[in-house]
Amino acid sequence: MSRWIPRRTLVFGVSALFVALFAACSDDGTRPTQAVGVTVVSGDGQSGTAGSPLPELVVAQVVDKYGDPVARGIYVQILSGDGAIAMTGRRGEGNGVILKSPTLGEARVHWTLGTAGTQQLRFLAVDANGDTLNAVASATLASGG
Repeated sequence: MSRWIPRRTLVFGVSALFVALFAACSDDGTRPTQAVGVTVVSGDGQSGTAGSPLPELVVAQVVDKYGDPVARGIYVQILSGDGAIAMTGRRGEGNGVILKSPTLGEARVHWTLGTAGTQQLRFLAVDANGDTLNAVASATLASGG
């Protein structure tokens, strides 16, 4: 005696399996965009002369768990080195100065190195829970600088 499965049950079961597999493999742009970190995209580790701007911008982004940019404000702080930073329409000098990025999710910073010691910038953002996310970029004074 053979057993048979009603056609409607079989079609429903195969359809549900197909949808589940397709959903697991596809990216329809609806994944969550919760900020989980700040990353320095470029410009970290440069070397320059005291009192002169570094050759490249230092760029940082707020990212989600997939590494995609998230629209959040980024604050940039001179952590050490007593240099100067500038972004579109904003400028600050000295340790502790903080500027807010004019572009959500990304900070593009012109960095002029200070005269001595470790040179560091900190990029800060706040996630949906109010927790601080940060990354640090460093630069060194060229010999004779």
